[in-house]
Amino acid sequence: MDGRPWEVRQSGHGTVVIPAEPGSYTLIAHAELGGELGRQTLPIEVVSYDTTPSVSDLLLGRAWDESVVGRQEMLQHMQRDLTFRSGDTVRTYAELYGLAAEAGTSWYRASYLLFKSGDVRRDYVADEWPEAQRFEFERRVPAPATEIAIESLDMLPRWIPDGLYLLRLEVEDLIARRPAGRATIALEVR
Repeated sequence: MDGRPWEVRQSGHGTVVIPAEPGSYTLIAHAELGGELGRQTLPIEVVSYDTTPSVSDLLLGRAWDESVVGRQEMLQHMQRDLTFRSGDTVRTYAELYGLAAEAGTSWYRASYLLFKSGDVRRDYVADEWPEAQRFEFERRVPAPATEIAIESLDMLPRWIPDGLYLLRLEVEDLIARRPAGRATIALEVR
């Protein structure tokens, strides 16, 4: 990152966590499998969640039996290539930072837009998807002591037949009466 050693944590399920300050980085990954070496270089922007409210990136995974949805559980079930089998229930995960609270409760609206795309690169940057399916929920949750609320939705197989999709989560803080942020991710079902 800047020539200094960093504490790197690796889980038993292949997730590597590298702590970093906000800023622009280049991630260089080397891996060996069966005597063959693979390399990948990727530009990364680590964003700050100090300016609140804000919404993290979305993570997607196949839904699991337990109803507990936390960061560690999601990292264990995350679908790294964002490709799902037809018939999978896809679980979404996002962290919401700095929501306002009254009487120990945060109140927000989560709007999910699911758009079947013919051109993911083009559609990703579009501000609106008029033909998208919209799922909207108002949620009241105990104000989190960590100032992080978890937003999650299980997308049922009937909502996502085979194809390429863009999923956008938009969050509005209903106590502060302002947008909290949005996140977009692409996925494929086949």
